[in-house]
Amino acid sequence: MTQQETSQTISAQSAAPAPEADANPQSMVIREAAPASIPAAGQNETDGVFLLSIYHFVLGGLFMLGTLGMSLPTAITAIVGITDDPDALIATAILGVIAGTLMFLTVFFMAIGYGLLKRRQWARIGAIVVAGLSLFGIPIGTVIGGLTIWYLIKPEVSAQFEA
Repeated sequence: MTQQETSQTISAQSAAPAPEADANPQSMVIREAAPASIPAAGQNETDGVFLLSIYHFVLGGLFMLGTLGMSLPTAITAIVGITDDPDALIATAILGVIAGTLMFLTVFFMAIGYGLLKRRQWARIGAIVVAGLSLFGIPIGTVIGGLTIWYLIKPEVSAQFEA
């Protein structure tokens, strides 16, 4: 295609009349926005399960920070026990048990959070058990544990974990 043909094609396209808008108001179609849907009863339960899973992930993260915080004193007492004072190895063992317990709790809470996201029955039972144990943490643990137990034993929430 030559330059002259190209310029003729462009000028022909720009000279083409624009389609006229129909000025007749009777032919205009008015589209109304769809009304906002109101969630049916039982749909909001997924939000609560999601919040509980986030809660367990946050607790797992806090226990992970505790585990990392315990690693430095454990390492220091181990070095001191090996180089200078063999009695420091007793402190190393105690700190190691504490760090191991924190690591177990990290994995436990993360697993419950993941299971709640995936709607696993074992995670629901685990969350109820943890909530039962947290009832002894007066006053905040009692409130959070009580609300968690109340929510997870509701029939419509329990039904989500049956599938």
